[in-house]
Amino acid sequence: MVIHLGGLDGPAGRRGMPRWWPLLPLALAVLMVVILIQGATRPLAGAPVAASPLTPLASVEVRATGSPSSGPISDAAPTDGIRAVRQLGHPLLPEMTGTWQLLARGDEWLSRIDPRTGRIDSTTIPGLASGGPVSFLSGPDETLVRPLDFVDGYLMPDRYPTQKAAVPLDHGPVFPGPDTEHIWAAQGSAAGDDAYMLLDWRGQKAGPVIAVPSGLSAQAALADGAGGLLFVLKDSTVLSVGPRHSQRLGKGAVLATGPTGVLILECASARCAAVVATVKGVRRTLPVTGAPLSPSALYQTGVLSPDGRTAAFVATPVVQKGRAVTIGLMLVDLRSGRITTMAGRIPGATAYPGQLAWSPDSRWLFAVVDQGEIVAVDHMGVVWGLNLDLPPQRQLVIRPAGR
Repeated sequence: MVIHLGGLDGPAGRRGMPRWWPLLPLALAVLMVVILIQGATRPLAGAPVAASPLTPLASVEVRATGSPSSGPISDAAPTDGIRAVRQLGHPLLPEMTGTWQLLARGDEWLSRIDPRTGRIDSTTIPGLASGGPVSFLSGPDETLVRPLDFVDGYLMPDRYPTQKAAVPLDHGPVFPGPDTEHIWAAQGSAAGDDAYMLLDWRGQKAGPVIAVPSGLSAQAALADGAGGLLFVLKDSTVLSVGPRHSQRLGKGAVLATGPTGVLILECASARCAAVVATVKGVRRTLPVTGAPLSPSALYQTGVLSPDGRTAAFVATPVVQKGRAVTIGLMLVDLRSGRITTMAGRIPGATAYPGQLAWSPDSRWLFAVVDQGEIVAVDHMGVVWGLNLDLPPQRQLVIRPAGR
């Protein structure tokens, strides 16, 4: 826009106030409107980035995530019904696809995170009178938090207030069932015999009962990652049990489980081998290279990626020649057997159950690290800081698409 202000009055421009002077305020007002319109339509620079650059976590400061008063959450005391929704406006990580959710549990808040849209829906949760391990499961429309001891747990429907978990979902170990509508819950009898019952999310019996092997308690069970249960017998036999199968997979320590198989560390005469076994009786020994392992090095059973290519677990590499013991994340390539040790790259990693969770497409491994922060590890072993600014978290679980 061009604003013509004219010239001086008269051929030589007489001294005094020009004739266009009264029009100057109007002209300046029009000019300001034009500037504001152009500024409003200009693209914003410096759009927010969800994850940190491709940098190993060893060189990235893992900072404290703050308190419930930081980020999207109010500083109100946790009571039933408090909910906070925050929209980041961008994906958490590059090329995020699908409609699955990442659920994270802290001591006072449950957060449902949509990695594709960046939406974070946080809700207050009751405190637990237990400092022990906790089962953390996601159903189609609800979340179950259940201590493994005799402290009451609770069920959290997505659209209704949190409620105390009813019998038989109130306490004891619980594991995912063969489909999204069912779970395995530990049950005891007057005779002291332990068993697992297949239940729906209302606590109603929905299928068979799996008896805990003689000499073991319900606490000895593991999820096999495919909807069944694992038991390690007294002679180190790994037994997989489901609604339609009972299969001995091998003898040794269970390193990781997943939908495509179980990774077992089998040792004999001070020599160990990693074996991938399936419930169909297929066994494959890996040519393990890299950091050595021992059964005592495992801090918590790990997770196999959904595509069956990688196993992840938190362990301590075997100390050799006086090297310091370091707790860290270990990745095993299930095709080549190569072990990548990420000790020190995830500072202060703990072995709390539910610390690790794979994305459904196997592209990202999510982990709870030092001070309860959530990070993601890509297929190259590079750690990405998500910068979610949430209170400290304890456990993670994936809610697949369609749930």
